[in-house]
Formats: sequence, structure tokens, C-alpha cells
Amino acid sequence: MFVIPPCVMIIDQALYYLPFLQNISKNYHYDIGMELFTKVLEMPAAYFEKDVYLKVLRGRAECARQLRIWDVCCHDATAVLELEPEDMCALQQRTAAHEAMENFDAAKPDAQKLRLKIGR
Repeated sequence: MFVIPPCVMIIDQALYYLPFLQNISKNYHYDIGMELFTKVLEMPAAYFEKDVYLKVLRGRAECARQLRIWDVCCHDATAVLELEPEDMCALQQRTAAHEAMENFDAAKPDAQKLRLKIGR
């Protein structure tokens, strides 16, 4: 009998929520996503590949942004940008977090990068 390790089930659950989180504006869905993504990120990195890790970080950053947990949003967006420096979503998330925390000096470089990418 094949038994699925609990860590695989948690990762699968967290990844299941990714598409829904992009279209749902109800806070309880973000709470669920935040909980699942946090459980995944607490696991050893050996359990998942880089692309899965980035998806989970992006997902938790978005949940944190929607729930206005700015320090987590900023932390996760920064972690994504360390691996993918040109990630538009992470730039937007980190800019929003810095602005919400009234850290305008930190938000300015990201906002300028976004303006250059968008072409405004």
C-alpha cells in the first residue's frame, strides 16, 4: 500500500488554492491560503523544487497583502525577488507593503522599476 507523506498532501493543498486566490476577494479564503502556504514554507526546502517554492512564496505574499499583514508580504516578496529580480508581482507586493508601512524610501526603487517595466 502506497502512503502519501503528509508534506506532499500539504503542498498539494497549498498549490490547489493558487488559482482561486487570484480571483477571490473574501478574507476567509486568504486566511486558508495563508495557513497552508505557511505550513509549506515551514517544511525543509528539500521537499519541493524552486518553481513550487516561488509559487508558494508568491501565494503567501498575496494572501498577506490582502489581509494587510505587511511585514509578511514584504518578507515573502523580497524572498521572491532574491530568486527572480524582475518579478512584477513581487515588485508590486513589496511596493504596496512598504507604502502601507509608510516606508516610502524603501518603496521608491521598486516603484521606479515598475514604472520602467510598464512604460509610464
